[in-house]
Amino acid sequence: MILGSVLFLPVSGATGVVAGTHIISYLEARDSFRGESPHRQAYVAAVLPGPVFRPVGVPWTILEDFKKENPQATFLLPEREG
Repeated sequence: MILGSVLFLPVSGATGVVAGTHIISYLEARDSFRGESPHRQAYVAAVLPGPVFRPVGVPWTILEDFKKENPQATFLLPEREG
């Protein structure tokens, strides 16, 4: 009887999404001030020098290798106008 209710699916689905979002964000949270490393799927923005502004996303897992291969790269994004 309950499974056939018109309200069961929307209410249970919405509750699952809201609760699930909070639970997952709590379980996957990282605090760098406490020395915890970022999530393995985190990316860092880098800029390679050149005549054209070329930002690239670097996965956190290969950041040290990227720094060695691209010593000229900067992780400070330039100020842009407009």
